[in-house]
Amino acid sequence: MNKIYLSAFTLLAFVPFVFAGVTSFSVDLNKDKKNEVVQFEDGLNGGIVTVLSKDGDLVDKVAIPGHIRRVEAISLNKDNIKQILVWFETGDHYRSIAIYGLKDNELYEIFRNGSPTGIETNFESPLPSIRINIAKEANNMVYSMPEAKSNDWQIWFWNGKEFLQQQP
Repeated sequence: MNKIYLSAFTLLAFVPFVFAGVTSFSVDLNKDKKNEVVQFEDGLNGGIVTVLSKDGDLVDKVAIPGHIRRVEAISLNKDNIKQILVWFETGDHYRSIAIYGLKDNELYEIFRNGSPTGIETNFESPLPSIRINIAKEANNMVYSMPEAKSNDWQIWFWNGKEFLQQQP
């Protein structure tokens, strides 16, 4: 039987690829006809989303209190002004979503919420919505999304300015 020994150098060589790395995309966040660069980096203590000007100057950045899973641009009002959608996880697979806008060269939070059991979004409809599963534990087991009842969801609708929670 062959044994494989990994040196400390070999292990450290892989750390930057596992725990770091900057990913970016270009998008016009403020309808000035110039693309900003949205960068996101996931690290051991959370992530950072940074917005840079086309020239590479820092516009603003925000710390994400968890591991970033996905970042994308969406247009809530279908007006070509884009917002930044961040999917991230904290703790034991607690899924969260945050949406940021850019105004006067500052990022501002539009929405943030999370759930241990599921989040669904529909940003393509005329009335964008977010569904947050709020199922509780029963007999020391957490409901999975297929088992969740309709009253286990908080539903948030975009009214053109903010997300409002649908009343039960």
